[in-house]
Amino acid sequence: MHEQVKPRITVVIPFYVAEPAEAPGRYQGTLGPWSGAPAAGDAGRTRERHLHLMLSSLAAQTLPIDEFEVLVVDDGSASDVQRCVEDWRLNLRLRVIRQQHSGFCTAYNTGIDQARAPVVFLAVDHDILSPGTLAAHLARHAAEGTEAAVSGRQRYLFHSIIFNDLTDPSAGLADLSQLAMLPDLGWLPAAVRNLDLDRKPVTVDDVLHRFDTVAALASCTQEYADVEAVLRADLANKLRCGWLAMRTGSNSVATSALRAIGGFDSQLDAHFGWYAEHDLGLRLFQAGVPFRFAEEAMAIDLFHGPPATAGIGKSTALAYLIGKHNTVDVALLPHYVDRVLDIEEYSHHAAAAQRWWPSNGEIR
Repeated sequence: MHEQVKPRITVVIPFYVAEPAEAPGRYQGTLGPWSGAPAAGDAGRTRERHLHLMLSSLAAQTLPIDEFEVLVVDDGSASDVQRCVEDWRLNLRLRVIRQQHSGFCTAYNTGIDQARAPVVFLAVDHDILSPGTLAAHLARHAAEGTEAAVSGRQRYLFHSIIFNDLTDPSAGLADLSQLAMLPDLGWLPAAVRNLDLDRKPVTVDDVLHRFDTVAALASCTQEYADVEAVLRADLANKLRCGWLAMRTGSNSVATSALRAIGGFDSQLDAHFGWYAEHDLGLRLFQAGVPFRFAEEAMAIDLFHGPPATAGIGKSTALAYLIGKHNTVDVALLPHYVDRVLDIEEYSHHAAAAQRWWPSNGEIR
């Protein structure tokens, strides 16, 4: 029955789990817990649990299941993704597409190529979505009446790292003293004590039936707040660097617009997918695609930590993108990402630096 109805929106989720002894793969979507965290040796099962939660949030959507399809692009995982999905028995119109391990961008492009809906939601495997997310995205696209890129709100669930198994609190907790020694997590033990976070795991049942409880524990980072402010004020297409509002995990884009610009740049897979969403946003921006905001949509990012062995890609990807775009806006990307300048400030920095950007090979 489901297959006979053309979906209105296609959710694409790249997924990859490496063998335990291997490098984490060719894209940032393969990240496990922070390097040194107690669960680091269980990265494969951690990713599967995150995917289970993500798919559960899709099963709880208010949009009828006939109206959306889910494509999990298995990028040559060591785990049996098809079996996992079947074991979870979720009521979804879902296909697992397995391909040879290629990377984050190639996996997205596989899903975009096979999408049957006029809108593609660019999901990630470590997010969970509020029940009204897909309906809110479709409503915003319909209101726009033309090709658009739509973003919802994003939040971060920092405390999710303290559970060895997010879906099963009986699996025990991580070592809080060890976590406190990791960058930016010194505050976590006190938060656990004062807020009883160790008694608030995220289970499949929570995602299916109590999403508001999970949302109450999530926080809006400075970066997320900036993106929301720019989109809410309708500034993304007016600021010089408004394309920075593009974020996988909370964005949907007209399928025709994605295909017209060639989807993600698969060359970035050689650089672990660094800056892939920024490059996509820039090319959509250059194509005149409007960036819009769906206030009622929300994606909650489960804590997954920074890349461990893929860090070199940050530098090599930047060099590649400077050669590709040859703009000062791209050359300053680390200035934005590392210092967390807001998008408007970054636009001013890029404008100021423009006068010093080499023209015809001459340095001013």
